[in-house]
Amino acid sequence: MSKFKLSMLTLAIAAAGLAPSLSAAEAQVEAPQQNQSPDVVADNKTASQKDKKEAIEVIEVKSFAGSLIKSLNLKRFNDTVSETISADDLGALPDVSMADALTRLPGISAVRTGGQASEINIRGMEGGFVFSTLNGREQVSTNGKRNIEFDQYPSELINSAAVYKSPKASLIEGGVAGTVELQTASPLRAAEQHNFVVNARGSFNDRASEVSDATEMGDRFSFSYQGKFLDETLGLSLGYARLFQPSVSTQFVGFNYNNEKDLDGVKGDDAQELVSEGFEMQHRGGEETRNGYVAALEWAPNERLTVKADAFISKFDTKAFARGFRAKFESASAIIDNAVIKDNIMIGGTVKRASDGSTRVEMVNDDNTDFDEVRSYGFNTEYQLTDDLTVNVDISHSSSSSNFRNGLLWSLASTDATAVKPVVDPNVSITYLLNGLDLPSIGINQAASFTDIDKMLVSKYGIYPTLNTDEVDAYRIDFVYKLDNPVLSSLEAGVRYSERDYTNDRQVFEFGSDSTFLTSEAPLRLTQDMVKVVNFKGDFAAFPSYLAIDLNKALNAWFPNGVPQPKQTWGNGYAGLDNPVAGGKSTPWSITESGEVYEDVTAAYLMANIDTEVVGMRLTGNVGVRMVETKQFATNMTYVDGDASKGAQYITDEAGLISDDYAPSLVGIKYRDYLPQLNLNLSLTDNDQLRFAMAKVMSRPPINQLSSVTTFNIATNGDVSGSSTRSPFLKPFYADQFDLSYERYFEDSSGAFVAAIFYKNIKSFIQQDTITDFDFAAAGFPLPSYVPGTEPGNPDGLPPRTPNPIGDYSTAVNNDKGGYIRGAELAYTQVFNFLPSFWSGLGISASYSYTESEITTEIVNGRQSFKAELKGLSPNVYTVTAFWEYEGFETRLSTRFRDDFISDQSALADQEIRYEAEMVMDYQASYQVTDNLGLLFQVNNLLDEPTKSYWGDTAYTGTIQFFGRQYYLGANYRF
Repeated sequence: MSKFKLSMLTLAIAAAGLAPSLSAAEAQVEAPQQNQSPDVVADNKTASQKDKKEAIEVIEVKSFAGSLIKSLNLKRFNDTVSETISADDLGALPDVSMADALTRLPGISAVRTGGQASEINIRGMEGGFVFSTLNGREQVSTNGKRNIEFDQYPSELINSAAVYKSPKASLIEGGVAGTVELQTASPLRAAEQHNFVVNARGSFNDRASEVSDATEMGDRFSFSYQGKFLDETLGLSLGYARLFQPSVSTQFVGFNYNNEKDLDGVKGDDAQELVSEGFEMQHRGGEETRNGYVAALEWAPNERLTVKADAFISKFDTKAFARGFRAKFESASAIIDNAVIKDNIMIGGTVKRASDGSTRVEMVNDDNTDFDEVRSYGFNTEYQLTDDLTVNVDISHSSSSSNFRNGLLWSLASTDATAVKPVVDPNVSITYLLNGLDLPSIGINQAASFTDIDKMLVSKYGIYPTLNTDEVDAYRIDFVYKLDNPVLSSLEAGVRYSERDYTNDRQVFEFGSDSTFLTSEAPLRLTQDMVKVVNFKGDFAAFPSYLAIDLNKALNAWFPNGVPQPKQTWGNGYAGLDNPVAGGKSTPWSITESGEVYEDVTAAYLMANIDTEVVGMRLTGNVGVRMVETKQFATNMTYVDGDASKGAQYITDEAGLISDDYAPSLVGIKYRDYLPQLNLNLSLTDNDQLRFAMAKVMSRPPINQLSSVTTFNIATNGDVSGSSTRSPFLKPFYADQFDLSYERYFEDSSGAFVAAIFYKNIKSFIQQDTITDFDFAAAGFPLPSYVPGTEPGNPDGLPPRTPNPIGDYSTAVNNDKGGYIRGAELAYTQVFNFLPSFWSGLGISASYSYTESEITTEIVNGRQSFKAELKGLSPNVYTVTAFWEYEGFETRLSTRFRDDFISDQSALADQEIRYEAEMVMDYQASYQVTDNLGLLFQVNNLLDEPTKSYWGDTAYTGTIQFFGRQYYLGANYRF
């Protein structure tokens, strides 16, 4: 059987602590198991390998340059198309999360949330197409989707990360875009008998001073311990990482175009102009606290047996506020003067309130909290039954919980807040002109009232918790059988079974109204000790000031007997109750949107590892097939209007209210897939190789999209909208993909050049459609006779309104009209060690990717629609890191750029919108004072790059959000 001849320098690098590259070269003999990355295989060294290592001079490879070389070696000897970040690389740059670290890899970009990278896109495909594992095990998320939130994973606790762009049969299915594998440390592989590392850093945000009550300073702290005992047969690793950081931003958000009105006055012109729902200006601030814990116990009493138990826990708590004002335009009844129209869409003018209208400016004092936790536990045993047969058994549990509490406190201007029965000031005039991707000009005639407690009254308090839990239990057994064969080096086979349960619970409490002052739920009169005047500063200084309200003081005054807590409830005004309260709240959505999803997956695979020669060149790789059988079911609530023959049941909510309008059931489907996969690596020379890969891949819908939910909403003006974008009958995304790459590794191991092309033929995808002018009454939706709260005899004397049965209805379907995604990637890394001594530490690491697709979608938001490419696709993405190292001093400048792309925006609701191209730059400098002590300085978002979005055309402003620069200063100590 052919054997690959490693160069002495490569072996020396492996001996210097980069053993993964040596073991990966031998991967055809000792192939990585499903729960292993290439560097984990280094645990399985033969006696001859140990002897070889002892005979080689150890070369110490440290620093950022050393970590790049280590990453290149991991890529070089992997058996799939992949990218890798080494532990040294992660430790050298104090990324806030794994998302920041991964964006330095070719073809990978990030979506920033609150200024921080949290979701990654791979090769132009959004995070929902990315599958992630921790120590080879499926991970659940706190966001109710498949893709994990990488900001939940502290980079200090992750030993390595690999991105598999081409799969193999032994990897868990689920990533059409790719699979991200995170690995925690293996204590028996530690270089020292005992190793202890402490990191401490302080941080500062330079825009925090512009946001009243925002926190300016933050801190990061971490420590880790790895120790080996009992003659290095027992290993223990422990780690803890804490992050406390301010969350700061100032933003303008333009709402979508959901209203229509004839504004141009052109006779015979049937087309009405589109009018926005309004806009908002806000200060956002808060604090984020993340505590991460990792532990592993590993026992290897002999070369045949290894037993390992590990645990990972991360708690991420966010406390945030949003303050400012929101302009809400009424529908067709609004009085509009001096309208500025572009392509039939209004981008400016003066909007006034009609006599019976609802145009208003709400003063916003929102308070949001989010308590997220992920937990991962695993037990793994690997045993070499014979010289040729190895078995690996793995049992794992991954779970998450999220408690997001969206709280709002809204105020309106009155004619006289001291009146016994105050009324909303009807004199509302809002003048604005959008300015593309720059801040608009705004004028509001009520601006003086926003800081006057004799004018402003708190009209509404609401809190809308979303509680998610998600957990998966998995059991797996894998076998590897070595062959003495001129073509195949080994066979692998395995079976995996998993059970996943997802729950979503909604709750609600509402008091008051966002558009008027109610008699039954009277508004709150503000006092001076509850408020303070807040001014916009910097770029936003021209916008009106407002009152920031102390939430606790306001609620204690409004509810002296205790603040009511949210519940999952029909609402006492729900028409489906026996005795609904006139003017009461109707919130059946809190029950119908709650439910569970169950997913059971059985998978089996067979894979042959290839190691042979073709015309004198070594050919390695694998070929295999993976069978996957999926059963997915969800709880369902069908409206049957109390008909017992259709399964109607009495359902009691958390408030004790009872309704028999719905019939609960369990609905779902079962399907089976076969996923063939091939990876071939041809060694053209000792330093050149050609890779080819092809595979059928799949990505299941987000777990929360498999819930059975059909909702409809009735606005206070009577407009009705509905959605059934979630369904347990949705099937996965499917694609056939092909990869071809050339890799050139420089002779002195100082870098590499990689060129790759890829092609994905998307067979199907889930498409969101919006049906305008949908007849809800004809479709059997349970529309009440009157808009809730306006029934005849309501205590607030509101004029009765009947719902308009015609509205927008959104749905999701499996669309079999797919198309291609194709692209090219270039990557170049080099340490210029041939330069004179002072400059020999100079280097560069750069990558560029181009992606295009024939798939287009129509994004519909309100009455406006525009054509767009696939969500997450940026045609051009590049990263450049220039670095220099000399006698313990390191400095580097990193730049990440991505073109425009489609992603989600949270405004009045979650909406898809186009984001402008962005370039984010980071800087770092460090100095190794002694062998143990190092100092570090870093600036993230060096150019204070904002996030900007727009509704199809830059003239239609979406979001303009500034986050500021984040400065870090700290030290690390190793002993």
